[in-house]
Amino acid sequence: MKTVRNIATATATGLLIGGLALGGTATASPASTVAPEKGANAASCFAEANTQTLTIQQNIEATLGNLNVAEKKLLAEDYQSNNYSADLKKNIELSHDKSEKAKTLVSSALQIAEEDYGSLEDLNAAVSKAQADRDEAIQAYDAIVEKIENGDISGDEAKKAEKKATDAVAETTDAYNDKLTDLSGVVKLLQSARNINGEARDAAQAGLNNLKQAEGAGYWPANGEEIKTALTNADKAALQADQELESLLDGDCSELIDQSGTQPGTQ
Repeated sequence: MKTVRNIATATATGLLIGGLALGGTATASPASTVAPEKGANAASCFAEANTQTLTIQQNIEATLGNLNVAEKKLLAEDYQSNNYSADLKKNIELSHDKSEKAKTLVSSALQIAEEDYGSLEDLNAAVSKAQADRDEAIQAYDAIVEKIENGDISGDEAKKAEKKATDAVAETTDAYNDKLTDLSGVVKLLQSARNINGEARDAAQAGLNNLKQAEGAGYWPANGEEIKTALTNADKAALQADQELESLLDGDCSELIDQSGTQPGTQ
């Protein structure tokens, strides 16, 4: 029954964007005369993020609600009288604790995006724009270098033009890295939320197994059927949250192209 929680695009430092581990920094290579490649738009990483995150939050809340029902229906005379129900109580509490942590992680991820950008989709749009601005600055630098090489400009004019273009590349690269860092934080939090939500689901399933064992040993709880229904519903809601998180983290981020290199004058 367990869902595989394998975030294939994750590394120790986060989601890979075309070879760039989120959480790191991109550096421009403006001295190249080749125009930067165009990869997937950063805004497509979480194309329907606003709708998906709402669904995720609703399913985590549903998980918590069902766990609350299960906890209330498990009577003291049951969990104090046999180990099966005692273990059941522990697993219900564990599942509840994990679900609360997953809820907090999702909320924290959204807070990063909403406070500075308005929404997760807006954050991705900001990353996309910053990437485009950096690419444009690199192309402008390349054009200046070509003019210098062709003798179209020289002397002080050439120095000033090259410095201005160099500064623009540095500025736009820094802006891109800042937004990429925010995106990194969001992705890491959502990855953690998915893992913790999965642990909540594991605990709920363990509780269902405790019920099965209790029934086989003749220790069926007084409200066993209601507890079973509540845990089954909690498991289903946690699974839906997991699937939405998987879908959310499965966007086009990994297809973005990383134009890594060095700042002008550092080669």
